[in-house]
Amino acid sequence: MRNIKRVAVRILIVLVLCSGVKDVVPNVATAITAEAASIKLSKTKSTMYVGNTLQLKLKGATAKKVKWTSSNKSVAKVSSSGKVSALKKGTVTIKAKYKNVTYKCKVTVKSAKISQKKLTLRVGQGYDLEVINTVGKITWKSSNTKVAKVNSNGYLSPKAAGNTKITAKVGKETYTCTLKVVPAFSENDFVFDNPDDEGYTNFIDYSTNKGSSWYWFWDNPAGNYKCNRSINVGDTYNNFISAYGYCESVAVTSYDKYNKHFNNSAYPRTKVVLCYKDYFTQNEYYKTFYFDRNGTVVLIIWHR
Repeated sequence: MRNIKRVAVRILIVLVLCSGVKDVVPNVATAITAEAASIKLSKTKSTMYVGNTLQLKLKGATAKKVKWTSSNKSVAKVSSSGKVSALKKGTVTIKAKYKNVTYKCKVTVKSAKISQKKLTLRVGQGYDLEVINTVGKITWKSSNTKVAKVNSNGYLSPKAAGNTKITAKVGKETYTCTLKVVPAFSENDFVFDNPDDEGYTNFIDYSTNKGSSWYWFWDNPAGNYKCNRSINVGDTYNNFISAYGYCESVAVTSYDKYNKHFNNSAYPRTKVVLCYKDYFTQNEYYKTFYFDRNGTVVLIIWHR
């Protein structure tokens, strides 16, 4: 009889303990779920450009206990503190693991862009190249430093006529500008194809003899002359740039000094003025190219 009572008591104790566990276990699980819900990643989606960085944070977590990983380290890497560095075009998932829970951020990396893919400059004509949309470290290089050099900031220094490739490396991507260098604008640009009636072969000498108001002009598209680096009336703006290098153009006004040569059917809208200074006499000599609305050369003037 005593044995029966002892067994009954033990069964009763077990039942009481079991009922208590049912109450405790859900409370523990609820606490863990609540903690996980309070922890959030600062971003779950982001777009970056090559060379740029992004700082991710797992809010509510102990920073030193968060493990950061990248699904593709060649596209973007992540440091132990959550700093993401974009390396090349692609898509990657950055993961933050904390207390066996993983939080994810989808990162899309886009390529940056070089400001000029093709460029023509004159010897001595400096130019600033840029890589757009990135603040990352850029490594610049010229394939032919005898033709042109480039410094650490992307500034070009053309040295001699020829061709070279300028590259800008950012992360794991390389951007290229094909550079053509043409001769500097000089007194050689004022040599006539053939001597004039008075025997002059150079406009600089000719105009000096005639006076500062003297000028020479071309407005005939049928002309076949070489003295403007083979640029003739009827050629395009791109033809002109290829011969003379990059130039800034300005708008043409109705009171332009040479407006009497304007043709109403091909009225010029813009012009480019090139200047050569004779350091011996200190006189300045100009070539002005006029372009219509379609970018076609319609008039060329040599003047002082």
